[in-house]
Amino acid sequence: MIYVLAGKIEQWVGKEKRVLVPGDAAFVPVGIVHASFTVGDVPSRMLAIFGPSVDQGFTIVEVGDTAAWKEMRGHKAA
Repeated sequence: MIYVLAGKIEQWVGKEKRVLVPGDAAFVPVGIVHASFTVGDVPSRMLAIFGPSVDQGFTIVEVGDTAAWKEMRGHKAA
């Protein structure tokens, strides 16, 4: 679950995009590719709630500059 605390976030869950503002939330099912991008010049903050708990943790991967995400987001790939 992703809950927006401040700013604007472009939230992708699979191939579905929504723009979230403070108070909005998005549910991310297990195993679904997802990404969050700050929209605009104001920093954003979000709360990520993970469940059930896992011992292995998780990994954050920066993908905003990859061709696949640029294409999905409507930006010209480099």
